[in-house]
Formats: sequence, C-alpha cells, structure tokens
Amino acid sequence: MIRNRKWLLSFLLGAIGSTVINFNVCASPIKNRIYGEDRYVTSAKVAEAGWENSYYAVIASGENFPDSLSAVTLAKKYDAPILLTNKNYLNSNTRSELRRMNVKKVFIIGGLGSVSYAAESSIKSMGISVERIGGKDRYETSVKIANKLGSPRSIFLVTSNHYVDALSIAPIASKKGSSILLVPKNYTPEYIKEYVKRKRFDKVYVVGDSSVISDNVVRDFEDSVQDYNTNIERIPGDSKTGKDKTKTYDIYERNLNIGAKFENELNLYKNIYIASGQSFADALSVGALAAKKEAPIMMINPKDGNLLKSFISKKYDDIQNMNIVGGTGVISESYMDSMIGYFKDEEIVFNDTNLNNAVREKLGITNKNKRLYKSDFEKITSLDLTDCHIKDLTGIEDITTIKDLNLSKNDIEDISPLKDMTSLVNLNLSNNKIVDIEDLKELYDLKSLNLSKNKIWDTDYLEKNIRLEYLNLSGNDISSISKLDKLTRLTYLDLSNNESLGGLNDISELTDLTALKLSNTGISNLSFLEDLVNLTELDLSKNSIGNVNDLSKLKKLRVLYLNDNSINDIKDLKDLKELRELNLWGNKIDDVRELRNLSNLEKLTIDKELLNDDNEDDLKTLSVRNVYYEDTYLRDYADPNDYYNKIDSNNNQLGEGEFEDEELNDLKQQLLTFENMYGYKYNPYEVLYNSYSDDRYRGDVEKFLQKELEVEAYMKDSSYSYEVKAMIKKDFKDVVNKYAILEKNHQMNEKVKALEINLKTSLTEKEKRRIRNKINYTYVDYRFDFYKNANYLCERQMKELQGMIEGLKIDGSYSSNERIRELEGNLKNKRIEYAIIKSNYEKYFNYRNFFAVVDSLI
Repeated sequence: MIRNRKWLLSFLLGAIGSTVINFNVCASPIKNRIYGEDRYVTSAKVAEAGWENSYYAVIASGENFPDSLSAVTLAKKYDAPILLTNKNYLNSNTRSELRRMNVKKVFIIGGLGSVSYAAESSIKSMGISVERIGGKDRYETSVKIANKLGSPRSIFLVTSNHYVDALSIAPIASKKGSSILLVPKNYTPEYIKEYVKRKRFDKVYVVGDSSVISDNVVRDFEDSVQDYNTNIERIPGDSKTGKDKTKTYDIYERNLNIGAKFENELNLYKNIYIASGQSFADALSVGALAAKKEAPIMMINPKDGNLLKSFISKKYDDIQNMNIVGGTGVISESYMDSMIGYFKDEEIVFNDTNLNNAVREKLGITNKNKRLYKSDFEKITSLDLTDCHIKDLTGIEDITTIKDLNLSKNDIEDISPLKDMTSLVNLNLSNNKIVDIEDLKELYDLKSLNLSKNKIWDTDYLEKNIRLEYLNLSGNDISSISKLDKLTRLTYLDLSNNESLGGLNDISELTDLTALKLSNTGISNLSFLEDLVNLTELDLSKNSIGNVNDLSKLKKLRVLYLNDNSINDIKDLKDLKELRELNLWGNKIDDVRELRNLSNLEKLTIDKELLNDDNEDDLKTLSVRNVYYEDTYLRDYADPNDYYNKIDSNNNQLGEGEFEDEELNDLKQQLLTFENMYGYKYNPYEVLYNSYSDDRYRGDVEKFLQKELEVEAYMKDSSYSYEVKAMIKKDFKDVVNKYAILEKNHQMNEKVKALEINLKTSLTEKEKRRIRNKINYTYVDYRFDFYKNANYLCERQMKELQGMIEGLKIDGSYSSNERIRELEGNLKNKRIEYAIIKSNYEKYFNYRNFFAVVDSLI
C-alpha cells in the first residue's frame, strides 16, 4: 500500500490566466485543466492561455475535422491561435476572443461546406480581413496550406482518416517549418503530385506503416528526395497484431512513437499537453498552443489509459508542466489522479514479511526500521526475488521503475499488484500457484514472460501483450490457446506438459517463431507447423506422432526432438540439411539411410537395439560427430567423452579456426589477431564460471561473524597476555582480509547469477554468445583484481622481509644469523609465491583485455 509522504517534483506552470483552474494535491504539485462548457468555449480558453493579443487568427470548423488537420503549421508560422466556429454562423465565444486579441486578419480553413459565407461575413463586419484557404477536398486544402509555408525542407505524410496522426505530428512539423500533407491510403491525388514535382525535400516522413499509407503512395515521393532509401522514413505504431489487427492501438502507439522520436527537438516532458483521442475539437484547438510552446500533444486512449501512463512514467523526473485539455467528461479526474501518482515520492509498504526482507536485502538495507520510498528505487530496473517464500505481492506495484522482475519459485496466487507495473519488460512467474492471469493484460511493454509450472488454464488475457517475444506456458492446465495468434512477435513459445491441450491451428499465425516446444501435449497431427518456416528448434517429444511429413518444409531446423513417439519412417527429414541435433529415441525406426544427406548433423540419439548390422554400418558412414545410444533428452553432454560407453564418436571436428556461426567466421581474422596478442583461444560456447547459491555465502558470513565474536571475547579476557592478544588480533586481521575477498567474490557471483538468468531466457545464439562472453569477462575481471591485490601485498611483504634481513645483518650476532637464515628461507618461498602470483596477474590481465575486445566485436 502507499502512504503519501513527500513530492519529488513541482509542476512549475506559467501564468495561464483566469481560464485555467488549478488543483493543489498535497499542496505541492499542480495539475492544470484548460476547458469550457463546450468545444467552442474550450478553444477560446486555449487562445486566452497562449495569446494576450494577436494580429492573426485561424478559424476552423468545430463540426468537421478533415479540412483543418494541416492548419497547425500555418498557425505556428503566423503565431496565431486556432479558434473554432459553427458552420453557419460565427460562434459568440470566437467573436469575443477575436475582439479581445485585437485580431486584424483571419485565415478560414476549408470551403463553404466547412465555414459558411455567413460566418465569414460576420468576421468581416468586425473590420477583420479574411483569407480563405480551401480546396475541393481535404487533400487539396492541405496542399494550399503547404503553399503558404513557402519551401519547407521536409514534409510529413499523414492519413486523413483520423485526426490523431496529424495533430500528433503538428508540433514537430511546426518547429521544422514542414508541410503536413493529407493523403489517402492507396493513391496520390493529382494536385499533390503537382505540388511534389515542384519541390525538393531533405526528408519525407510517413506517419504509419503500409496498412495506413501504402507503399504505392510513398513511391510517388521518391523523386522528391536525393536518396529515397535513407530520406524517406516511416514512423510506425504497432505494425503486427495478427489477422484481426486493431487500428486503434496503431493510432495511439504512433502518437507515443512520434514523441519519443523527436524528444530532443521538442520540450518533451517539460511541457506536455494531454488531450483525448476521442475529442478532435479540443486536440485541434490546443495544437497551435502546443506548437507555440514546442511541446508534444499526448493522446489518451480511453480503452487503454496505461499505455500513456507507462510512456510518461519513464521520464517523470523531467516533467514541469502538465496541461489537461477538456473537461472531466472528456478526461476524467480519476484518470488524472492515477496519472499524478507517477510524480509522487511515496512510502512503499509490503504486507508480506518475506517480500519486505527480500527487497531490503537486494537494496543492501540492513536497518529494518528504515522506511522505503519510491525514490529508493529510482535507479533499480532489475529485481530478482527467486525462492523467497513470497505469498503476498502488495506494495510491489509501487516500484514503477522495474523492467526485469523474477518472482519464480515462490507461493504466489494473486498477481493483481502487478497490473500497474507498466514498465515491465521481462517477467518470470514460474513455479508458483497462479490460476488467473487477467492482471497481466495491460502490461504492454512485456517482451519476455515465463508462467511455467503454475495452474493456469485460460490464456485469452494474453492477447493484448502483443510485444511478447518469449512466452513459456509449460507445465500448466491449458486446454486452449485460441487467442495466442495475436502474439505475432513471438520467437520462442513453450507449451510443453499441458496434457489437455486442444487444437494448435492458431499457432500457424506465429510465423516469426524460431523455437517451439510442444513436448507431452498429446498431439498427433502436425499440419499446423507447415507455415512456421523460421523454426530452428522444435520439441515434439513424448506425444502420439506417427507421421512427420509436415516437417519437410522446415528447412531452417537445427534442433529437433522427436523422442518417445510412434514414428517408423523418417524419409521426410532427409532435406532438413541444417539439422545439428536430432533425437529419435523411443520410436520404431529401423532404417537410418535417409539421414545420409544431413551433413551438418552433430548429435544423433537413437535406439541401437532396433538397428540391424546394415543400419549400424550406415550409421558409421554418416558424418554425425556423436551418436548416443541412450536417451539424451534435456541433458547437457557438453563433454561426450565422459559418456564413452554410451556414445560413438566420428571425430568430425570443425576445421582449425572455423566456427559454426557465419558471423563469427566473418570475424575470424580479427579474433585470430587478438588470440595471438593476448594468448587466449576463443571458444564461443565456453563459460569459465558457474554461480553458487546464496546459502554458501551466508554460511561463510556466519563463520566470520562467529570468529569476530570469539576475538572480542579473547580481547576482553584479562588472563591473556598482551603478546597473545596481539597474535589473536593479527589472526583476526587475516580473517577480515579473507572476508573482504569473500565479499568481492560474492559481488562477482551475483553479477554472474543475473547474467545466467538472461542466458536462460535468451532467444538467439548471438545473444547467448554475448552473455557468455560477459560472464567470462566478469569472472576474469574479478580474478585480475584478486591477483593485482595479491601482487601488491606480496611485494610489500618481500620488502619487509628484506628490510628485516638487512637490519639483522648489521647486528651480526649468532642469534641474528639464525634469524637471518630463517627469514631468507621465508623470502625465498615468498619469491616463489610472488612468481606464481605475478604470472596469474599477467595472465588475467591479458584475459580481461581479450574478453573486453571480444565484447566490442560481437
């Protein structure tokens, strides 16, 4: 739960005048609402907020938006407000505002169908000159507005089907002095073509993907730039939501993408204007003011308020002015109250003792009475709470900075506190007691989600998590996955051990999948796999499969598990020439001749008992490096020689200096240079260190604390002499030094442990290779630091011994000579120790540099 304590920010808003109502929240932050009883009053209030007087004004229809979509850039050029009027008469509020600002000239946007002659005459009767800018339709009107801007260096193409795109782009287009051209989806009107023929642009921005503005339209602008490959750029929203693509989400995502793209050119977050995506009039009115302030217009999606909150929360420290355009009927007060929560420094209280203790331990807070605030977590983006016996997550929702959260191996049933953690990117909830996952449906930034080993049966709520790339649902009670076809960005999907899983035809839509795991799901028909041609890893083990002909098109497969099925014919695998690993254990296969074409196969697992002598001969002729005659499923035989009695090896090793990865082969010469320089042979699969559990560290710390208590007791005991106490103190100093080493080792171990978690969830070999290299660098950096300190200590000790020897030689007594011989023996041993330490110091110095260089290469 949250207790309000203090505020991180004050929203320092300028004098916006009597038309702005200020709401004080806990006396510090201010949220400002600009609104009127209707759209015409609101547009007048916006003008009053931004202009004391103005020579120019832009008049647009308050009843129809298309004609006026390009008007903001014109308003910016003439430093003019945009005022709305009724079609058939001049609105009284607009009349009053024209008079207040002492306007001398008005631009009316659109033809008589937008703003009538009667309204125009009323303006002229006020002694104001009028220039009407309108065409046959909205497209020609946008061209005529563009002509008023002169010769802009860039243009923005936007759809006319929804006003959000045009108004989202208006502030940055205005700052750049760019034109905004409205275009249909599938063709370019002639008057736009004529306009483009006469112009030359440095940049053409296309707002939306090809489903919004087609490639056919974009091609008509290729001749207007020097290089269309680099000078024409799309600004998309979400472009992949499956067959039933929801255009609404695209609109609001594009609004946020525009803000993010031009963040450095606008006063992003310093000033923001928040308008409703369902009220064009309010958004249009504030467009001119936002352009004047060089501030973005952020659109609220009434069906998805968290999308905007998530975006804003990422930089809430920078926000100074937040202006809400429209009344509470347009943007509710409850929504803004929840929005303002992102700007408070709030006390965070955890109901669960284990959660409280675990979080404090991760933060390094030993004082159990210290209160925790959101500001304590402002730099914390990753939190690993694995196996902490947590049941209640209450309080965790207030740690809004977290992107990576691991809650695996706990006792969690209720995940409702997670629903407001909209910054989450990677979430691990495996090995809990979760049944209902509805509260995850609005975590739109999620890319990785592990829900394995729970009690989940309904996955429909995941359909909105369209950014997911990794999804693990193994070991649940799932019977249907009908809504997962919306998750078209998935590259990894694990549905293993859902024994009641029904039809899998919906998976066929997930064509970006590279890894699919369906072990023990009761499947027998594989027709749904036919279109998943990007798969490189496929697990179909422990099912009822008898026929594999549907696998023949999966040419990119590198790993294929077919063990424990009812397969007797593998001829359809003969063209899967990228296969590296194939498990056929537990089938009825007695003919392996079809495997002869698999020249890249490195690991084959098969029942030797089913093969006759001819087939054993065939196996020997295969180019498979290792053949296993026991089930290797889910085992890691990194060193097959450890299993010599269960394996035949064909010793088909890679050539000297060659790698399986083509990208590494491209870097081969560079790697070879650094291998020679630093004396280390690069192995992309090598991991030099594996982390240990915290139990070992805690045990060592307890021993240290016990030793400390013993020393304190000895020092207080008067029966010990000063000399004995001195020796005890020296021994304890050695223990303290060892503890310091232990602490550094623990810090290194924690870093490696975090990297190992990332390694387990990595989706590509390239990503895994980078993480392995980071683990190796972390380890050798620790070893380098260890030997550097040891080298310094050893040098100091040798100097001390040498000094003692020199002093005793001056004395020249017999006892001194005996002591000299003893010390010289110690010095000799210390020099041997020093040679070993120095050798390791230099070795790890080179290794450290090597892995740092490799990190920059890969």
